[in-house]
Amino acid sequence: MIRKQTTINKILRKLPTGPRWNIIIIWRPGRKKGSMNTEWPAVLLFKTAADKAKLEKKIPSAYRFRWFHAETAHIRFWDTFDRRLEKKKYTLYSSDHIFTLYHTEDSGREWGVSLKKTGDTPLLAGAFPDGNFCRELAAVAGIRAVLPSPEIVKHSSAFSILNEDQKTIARASWMVLSVKEADISATAVVIQPLRGYESETEYLIRRLPPSACHQSVEGMLTSLLPAHEPYISRPRLEFDVNEGMAPALRKILIAHFKVMRQNERGLLGNWDTEFLHDFRVAGRRMRSALSLIKPILHPGAKQEQVLTLKRLGRFTGPVRDLDVYLLARADFEKMIPAEMAGQGFRKFFGRLTADHRRKFLALKAFLESREYQDILNTWDGYLKSWEKHVINDPDLREMAASLLKKHFKKILKDGGRLKPSSPDEQFHDLRIETKKLRYLLEFFSTLYPQDTIQNTVRQLKTFQDNLGAFNDYSVQIEMLRGFLQSAEKKNDQDQVKTLSALIAVSYQGKEVLKKEYHAIYKAFSGERNRLLYQQLFGGGV
Repeated sequence: MIRKQTTINKILRKLPTGPRWNIIIIWRPGRKKGSMNTEWPAVLLFKTAADKAKLEKKIPSAYRFRWFHAETAHIRFWDTFDRRLEKKKYTLYSSDHIFTLYHTEDSGREWGVSLKKTGDTPLLAGAFPDGNFCRELAAVAGIRAVLPSPEIVKHSSAFSILNEDQKTIARASWMVLSVKEADISATAVVIQPLRGYESETEYLIRRLPPSACHQSVEGMLTSLLPAHEPYISRPRLEFDVNEGMAPALRKILIAHFKVMRQNERGLLGNWDTEFLHDFRVAGRRMRSALSLIKPILHPGAKQEQVLTLKRLGRFTGPVRDLDVYLLARADFEKMIPAEMAGQGFRKFFGRLTADHRRKFLALKAFLESREYQDILNTWDGYLKSWEKHVINDPDLREMAASLLKKHFKKILKDGGRLKPSSPDEQFHDLRIETKKLRYLLEFFSTLYPQDTIQNTVRQLKTFQDNLGAFNDYSVQIEMLRGFLQSAEKKNDQDQVKTLSALIAVSYQGKEVLKKEYHAIYKAFSGERNRLLYQQLFGGGV
């Protein structure tokens, strides 16, 4: 296990190493212009190209530099596609084959590990050796892969600064940096004074070429990288309330079409399962928007667009279902007695894995086909020629409120009819209605007070979770029955026992959820929630 003395630290091994060698340059009011109160080491990125000779010429002749070793490192910073590490205040970087993960606000939380085969391949937490590093990364990144930044090549030379008495007053590192993928190059210096020579070192720093001050070496390095394109899987849309519903619908479709396109590369590379999930959900939201928000568009052209999204769903749905099962392998294993989680269980998941591979390759071929490109071109043209498809443009607020009330009432009505003896299909239909209401609430959330609208979403999510889990069990049982029939035909008794046990436990779980349904429905349909919807959307509910 590699801890504090990582490869990036080694370029500064002549410096006193404080926790994470963070620095903050503070310009205090009332001090002379140019006067600094510095926390060390100072991390300075020069604003124009510089070299060692120019650097030495900038300081008074009484001082000189003593140069030591030089070395080269290849550095990448890593984060998930949705920036989970950054959001949770973590940084992950690699220097050649050494990976370091640390919490940016807690210097005591740092982990390191060696991984020889990396390059620019996205990595799941499970790709790293088991240990504290792997567990911490898994806790932060979850099931998402970490993706590499462009490579930063860093040539560094350590040196000391000596005064006229030939005493060392500071130790430092000179860095020549380049980001080849972005055609960026820069020079920087990191300086750490010895105790008692802080003021003298500040005096020298003020004579160096103009530079930007950074809080850390990592912060300085990441400032060279291209900016990340913002990614939000569920766009929060701002509308012009003076416009009608037609431009609002267009904005909804454009935002979710963009989410689909943003996930294509990771989906094709099979980097992690969330790329397909977000791609698929974005397409389903587009379908729902077209189907629910009507009559706005000419029905003929609109139906053609709906069909293209359904076509996508035929390829993405089966792969996503298998993703869910494969991710839940440990949960499946816990569902049945240990003696049944042996050969038959392994065979079953081997079949799931093989089936997933076949269906994923079919999806990949489709996404790389001319047909898919035609779908993208059709959507691009449809959104650009929007005005010619619009046949109605009602008031945005009025129509949004009307739609939300309508679907809330339908859920109350349909949900109140369900009994423990009701067919599974009726629970499934209600689940779809709750999903429609959830989409509408999220589409138009910015039209309403955020605290109140978030309360409605939370209430609905609790209801959805029950119906969603019930539906998952129903689909799971059908899938397991299909595999069971195949195992019975092959007289594979190991698999028959395993699958029979999984079906029995799944059925029990489904029945429990059915019994819990009425208490959850009662809370959702209660007076408090009805008043909340009435307060937001008006009218009696």
